[in-house]
Amino acid sequence: MACKVITVFSNKGGVGKTFIAVNIACALAIKGRRTLIVDLNLQASQDMARMLNLPPTHCMVDILADMESSQDVIRKHIVAHSCGLHFLPGVKSPKQIGHITADNLRLFFKKAAAQYDYIIVDGGSTFSEIFISILDSSNLILLVSTPDILAVYQVKTSLEILQSLHFPAKMVRLILNRAESRGGVAWQEVKSALACEVFSLIPSDGKTVGVALNRGVPCVIDSPKTKVSETFFEIADSLNDENIYVQASDVIKVRSSDGANKSDAF
Repeated sequence: MACKVITVFSNKGGVGKTFIAVNIACALAIKGRRTLIVDLNLQASQDMARMLNLPPTHCMVDILADMESSQDVIRKHIVAHSCGLHFLPGVKSPKQIGHITADNLRLFFKKAAAQYDYIIVDGGSTFSEIFISILDSSNLILLVSTPDILAVYQVKTSLEILQSLHFPAKMVRLILNRAESRGGVAWQEVKSALACEVFSLIPSDGKTVGVALNRGVPCVIDSPKTKVSETFFEIADSLNDENIYVQASDVIKVRSSDGANKSDAF
C-alpha cells in the first residue's frame, strides 16, 4: 500500500485536534502500521510532545539541509514511542518557523512517504501558505469539530475556504469530538449543517481523556478498552479503505485548473 498522508485540522481551538491526531497515529502503530506523526502546529509546537511524553531532540528544520543527500536522514532524527509510533516536530522553537517553506515541505513528504504506511500531520489552526502546501501533499483531510454552534460555524468557514481553493470535496471528512455530550448539538444536526461527510463520532469521556493527558500517555494505550479508545481503533481500521483517499497529484491538478467545473469538487 502506498503511503497515505492524513492532515488533521481545525480552525477552532480547544476541539481536541492534537489529541485526535495523536491517538489515531498510536492506534495505527499498535496495529502494526509504519506510522509517522508530524507536528506542524507551529504556534503550539510543544503540545504533541507533552501528550506523547516524548521530549524531542531534533525537529524537521534540523534535517531540511540534508534531505537531498541522505535517504536515512528522517529516521535518524525521529523519536520512537514505545507503541512503535515515530514522532517528528516541525520546530523546537518559534524562531525556526521561517525555515519551513512550501518547497522543502514537498520534498520532506516525498522522502517520508517512501518509509511509512501512514503520515499523520497536525496541520495547526490557521490557513497559511505552509498549511496549503501540507494539504497539497495530503491524501485526506480530517476536519475536527465539537457539537457546539461556534465550532460548527468555524468548520463551515473552513469548508468554504477549502472550496475557494478548489480542494476536492472527496478528500475532506469530519470528525466530531465529544459527540452527543450533554448540552451539545445532535450530530445529525451538525451533519445537516455542513457539506461534509461525517467520518467518525468520538464519544465524550472527560475522565479517561483527562487522566491520559495528565499522564502524557495516549488514551489508546492508557485505557484501550474504553469506548473512546475503541473508537480510535475503529478509525484506524477505516483508514485501510483506499476509496477514501485522493491522489496528491490529482489535488494539484484540480487546484491548478477551474476546480468548480470538476465533478469531484465542491
